[in-house]
Amino acid sequence: MSSDGVTTWHPAFLALGKTLDECANIYKGFCQKYRPQPKKVEKNRCGSKLLAGMKPNQKKKGTTPGQLKLFWDELDITNEEIIKAATIFVKANCYTPNPKNK
Repeated sequence: MSSDGVTTWHPAFLALGKTLDECANIYKGFCQKYRPQPKKVEKNRCGSKLLAGMKPNQKKKGTTPGQLKLFWDELDITNEEIIKAATIFVKANCYTPNPKNK
């Protein structure tokens, strides 16, 4: 490498060494060792947002020993709410329940 008078070098590159050849060798070593960080995969949270309002009441009710309450017994939702949420979810995921009946 040489200074041709036209090319301008970045100050960080020139700070690597005393000569252009020394800077180039140090930068070449950096490039050979460099490994980019893996990108994080964005998870789809569509279903959790749709069903967020359908959580059961958090009040603890007394239960008899050996008798467990079921999750859906405490829900105060109607079939219409479930159908509406399911319809939005199916449309969002482009799912066709009967692909032969298009």
